[in-house]
Amino acid sequence: MVSELSILIPVYNYDVTELALSLLKQCRQVTSNFEICLYDDGSEEKFRKKHRPLNSYDEIRYLELRYNIGRASIRNRLAADAVYKNLLFLDNDSALPDEEFISRYWNNPEKADVLIGGTIYEAEQPSDLFMLRWRYGKAREEKTAAVRNKQPYRSLTLNNMLIRKDVYETHPLYTGLEGYGHEDTRFGWELQKAGVSVKHIDNPVIHMGLEPGVDFIKKTKQAVKNLHKLYLEMGDLPDSSLLKAYRMLARAKARKAFLLAFRPFKATVLTNLKSDDPNLTYFDLYKLYLFTKQALSHSK
Repeated sequence: MVSELSILIPVYNYDVTELALSLLKQCRQVTSNFEICLYDDGSEEKFRKKHRPLNSYDEIRYLELRYNIGRASIRNRLAADAVYKNLLFLDNDSALPDEEFISRYWNNPEKADVLIGGTIYEAEQPSDLFMLRWRYGKAREEKTAAVRNKQPYRSLTLNNMLIRKDVYETHPLYTGLEGYGHEDTRFGWELQKAGVSVKHIDNPVIHMGLEPGVDFIKKTKQAVKNLHKLYLEMGDLPDSSLLKAYRMLARAKARKAFLLAFRPFKATVLTNLKSDDPNLTYFDLYKLYLFTKQALSHSK
């Protein structure tokens, strides 16, 4: 069970007012030993102006950084400044599913060092512009705790993660990655190596901030670069589906053949991914193409 709580939310170009006030209401119903920390990481002025009134609440601490320090560094800063011994990390584009979100964490009997609540997506399909991100989230990220607990470290996410402050301070996020992607992959690997216990529970937040398919593809390209960097740095990095496929190509000495076979279909694949009916198998093949191309380019 939790006895005190620091809720840590990095803010970047997203209105977190509703999320912050919902958390405030729920926390007040269970305890007075809590704080909600909102650190703005270089947002546009229109978002900062919306959020400044949140500082009028005693339990909310809203701080604006002078410039963007990045996804990992902002979380490390939040954790370092946190007052209480339990840290709940939430992404700024999350929404609470009901009125019991905080109480489920507060009263949870699990003794694990880290609890992961999970993520869900709205049931209604979005417009065509956001279909790839929504379909990927529903198929690959929206999983029950029973499924996630089969591979607890691979299923770890920084969003909706409750962790003891002393554990986080011993294993802060690696800041050597650029932009988007795979901070949680390295973090999960480090926790597994250190024997830190991770347990998944069914207490999801709703992911609201869908980006257009074009933007998600761009972020995916950066994420693949980050995964390749980790692959080079960490020889025993656990296999993801992408790494398993790449290693299979490498063992079969088929990497160059795969690139040559994929290139004529690349434009067709990208057109499909930006359509109203994106095929996730095409998306997997595209990521394998990006990773293989990156790996071969590095080996020259």
